[in-house]
Amino acid sequence: MAKSRKILAPKPKPVVTKRIKTVEVPVHYEKSRLFRVIHADGVTGGILPSGRALNLAFYSERVPFPQVEVFDVKLEDGNLIAPRTRTGKTGFFREIEVSATLDWDTAMSLLHWLQVVIPKLEAIKKRRGA
Repeated sequence: MAKSRKILAPKPKPVVTKRIKTVEVPVHYEKSRLFRVIHADGVTGGILPSGRALNLAFYSERVPFPQVEVFDVKLEDGNLIAPRTRTGKTGFFREIEVSATLDWDTAMSLLHWLQVVIPKLEAIKKRRGA
């Protein structure tokens, strides 16, 4: 049978805030092996069929790549001239980069965090005249 490992942490310091006894505990963050930074132009999603959580899918937008382009080539130097014809899809793509599922508590935590951060962002934009 494997021995259980003890987690060594500093002894918590009791703190009294507004008559509520609390304990100070450090929280350490570590990036997973799959961590990456993404660009998001938007988000879509909804409530899971079970009704237990929300799903958010972050996407980036782009125009479709052409499927075929036909160019004229200068005979004297072999350089391409602007495409003569281009075929492919029209419209645009929304490429889903990552999807996150949030339970009620996490969704509410995100909502509260946004309510704190967005006014700060608005203040910065005002100062910059954006």
